[in-house]
Amino acid sequence: MAYTKPAQAAFAANLAAGEFVVTLDTGQSVAVHVCLEVEPNTGNPVVKAAARVVNADGTDYHDASGNPIKTGFGHTSSSQEMATLGGTGSTQAQQVAALTKQAYLAVLGEPTQLWGDPIHTGPMQDASIRVNIASHANAGTVTNAGGIL
Repeated sequence: MAYTKPAQAAFAANLAAGEFVVTLDTGQSVAVHVCLEVEPNTGNPVVKAAARVVNADGTDYHDASGNPIKTGFGHTSSSQEMATLGGTGSTQAQQVAALTKQAYLAVLGEPTQLWGDPIHTGPMQDASIRVNIASHANAGTVTNAGGIL
């Protein structure tokens, strides 16, 4: 894994309920959160994950334009997928834990067992906080507009 879980005390005052912080191998601290819901028409589990880059005290880190760096990911699962994720003979609790982990991995930019087909490569990359961090590195005022035009 390309992240570690630091002590949470320094971040705690500025984290939302259910959020915790990991430190990426690139040095950024990222607060992550997962919420589980049920799809009303099918009863299938829905997992929603969010990640935001944070400062040492857990407040939002902002790019050069003053915008926070955040991402989110949502996925509606199925009983077949849940059984696969949980493993043979797994309990519902084990399956839910496995699905939750996959959502955390998705927003952290880690490999997942979700959406492995090529058509979903783009959406999975878009969910990665690492992609968002790289994109926000280009934020800010263009200082050489005349030279560009």
